[in-house]
Amino acid sequence: MYAAGDYIILEKNGIWQVSELDTDAKSGEVLYYILKNPREPDKTKSIRADSKTLLRKLASKEDLTDILSRIPYTRTIQAPNNKIREELYETAMKSYDELEWIRVIKTAYLRKEEGKQMPFEEEYSRQAKDYLHWEVSVVMDIPFNHVEDYIAASIADDLW
Repeated sequence: MYAAGDYIILEKNGIWQVSELDTDAKSGEVLYYILKNPREPDKTKSIRADSKTLLRKLASKEDLTDILSRIPYTRTIQAPNNKIREELYETAMKSYDELEWIRVIKTAYLRKEEGKQMPFEEEYSRQAKDYLHWEVSVVMDIPFNHVEDYIAASIADDLW
């Protein structure tokens, strides 16, 4: 159950903030969440409280700081061929887990540097970056366009 003010991740729809709870007048049970899009504050949506598209709350600041500190030590996705690699990317993205997003981003980046990146990798990397960067932006309360620098500084600080 979520409370007003919570930020949550919706399957295929990114990050939203719970703005209101629509409850049953008799039982007090939450029937719907009224959500606000942090990217477009005028955009709202109503979603059933029992919907399977409600995945999870965003990570806490402490958890996210820990996750970012592990980037240099996070393993890349290893696959014997591109078909399996694409399946592994898809599975990683469907987990809606920050470390899996980092694995996708890191793998695609290194393969691009080696000149081996396939077109599908760029799209998965873009999507993973979008999810990760929005979560960092919201949780750490920093502008979205400063997230890349924030992550780079976090990694540099941890390596010294």
